[in-house]
Amino acid sequence: MRMKRNTISIGIAVALIGLGSFSAYHFAYADKQQEVTQNQQFPAVIVSHPAIENITEWQQYAGRFVAVNNVDIRSRVSGYLEKIHFKDGDIVNKGDLLFSIDPRPFKAEVSIAKATVEEREATLALAKTDSTRSIELYKTHAVSKQRVDEDKARVKQAEAQLSAAKSRLARAELDLDFTQITAPITGKIDQHNVDVGNLIRGDDENASPLTNIVSLDPIYVIFDVDQNTFLNLTNNETKSFNDVHSSSVRLSIQGDTDTKYDAKINFVSNSIDQQTGSIRLRAVVDNNQGKFTPGLFARVELAKQENPQTILIPEKALVLEQTDYVVYVVNDEDIVESRHVEVGPIANGLRVIRKGLNGDERVISGGLHHVAVGSKVAIQSELALNP
Repeated sequence: MRMKRNTISIGIAVALIGLGSFSAYHFAYADKQQEVTQNQQFPAVIVSHPAIENITEWQQYAGRFVAVNNVDIRSRVSGYLEKIHFKDGDIVNKGDLLFSIDPRPFKAEVSIAKATVEEREATLALAKTDSTRSIELYKTHAVSKQRVDEDKARVKQAEAQLSAAKSRLARAELDLDFTQITAPITGKIDQHNVDVGNLIRGDDENASPLTNIVSLDPIYVIFDVDQNTFLNLTNNETKSFNDVHSSSVRLSIQGDTDTKYDAKINFVSNSIDQQTGSIRLRAVVDNNQGKFTPGLFARVELAKQENPQTILIPEKALVLEQTDYVVYVVNDEDIVESRHVEVGPIANGLRVIRKGLNGDERVISGGLHHVAVGSKVAIQSELALNP
């Protein structure tokens, strides 16, 4: 009987221990659930730690590509167009044959000019012979001094006529050469403006060009900067007007803004435009892949200044309130605070912050539309912008 009572007592004790463990677990779980429930009541946000970098600030300008060489192809002689030796839009090399004008009239002129030269050469030879004979006869008093002088004059006249005939032959041969129109530069050729069989007028300033060629590599990009920017480029004791050429330039094109192409300034205008207060700069860039074409607009970035230890944050963390930019940060107690900031340009995909942040804040970059200053938030994730 006593043994049975002991067994019952042990069972009751085990049950009480189990009940106590269950109660402890239950209350701990309940506390955890309560904490989770409370956190779920706060807006969830994503915070970013600002990046600290040494950057170069770039000032953006609108630019336009222009060809280094741009040549209108015109005929220097008149004649009927016989053949076109290129396809519209081809890349042609310097010296390539482009157009052929009917050469037959020019070959005839060359033949006539050659015959005239031969005639003048014979006339000169005869005049020299007569002059020599007159000099010998004059020694024996067979002819007068006047005859000698007249024969010498005929020699000079024949020499002048021969020189003129040779010049006409050279011009005729040159005109014959001009019937074969070649490319003066290497570049991309435009469409032809005259079809085969048409009469081309040459040596006429009003004549339309047959086509046009523009060089592609390298290529220029021109852009205008305001006078304050220009002065900043030379605002150094060691810099002068011409030292603007050493300024760093990079550019991008529409649809490819993430790719930057390095360029170099090779020309600065000699004066500032009085109407616009700007000055024209020109940079040269390699175009060996043919990505740029004359007339294409570009986004030109000119190095403005070097800024060490610059604070950068995501663009989406900025809120524009009237005319001021505001950034929302989370303090150590997860309470939202606001910071008025002065912003700079975009650098490496992030926005430069000139004033308003120290760099050790937790900046809200996600979930901004749910927060309010003074309210508590739940940190969903933290992003480190620095590698």
